[in-house]
Amino acid sequence: MCLIVKQLRLNKQNEIIILNQPEDLSIDLKKLEGVTIIRSLVKTSCVEFALVFIDSKEQLERQMMTLFPRLLDSSVLWIAYPNTTSRKLIDRISAEIDWTFLDDYRLQPTRKASLHENWEAIKWKIVKI
Repeated sequence: MCLIVKQLRLNKQNEIIILNQPEDLSIDLKKLEGVTIIRSLVKTSCVEFALVFIDSKEQLERQMMTLFPRLLDSSVLWIAYPNTTSRKLIDRISAEIDWTFLDDYRLQPTRKASLHENWEAIKWKIVKI
């Protein structure tokens, strides 16, 4: 099974939103039976599980404006970004970025995973008030 599928536990989902997937990152999703892959927020009103690839804080801010209203209290959000040791990718974002603006969305980091030699991800959950 693909490392990304295993790390993010994609096989336990019925529907997955994947946004901005880089061309050089192949995710073998064909082996996920019974899982619907959606690549645009236009096609859904509620998001239970999302994997969003970003390469700048500005890109994340734009994505959050359209994604957050569709998240449920139980939604799982993975935000993937270029890792700091990648020579292939220009490192404009890293784990040291000021993620505090996500507090405005009531999001809290719960886990970190390495997806690929060039990509890492942080899992976020909505904090219930």
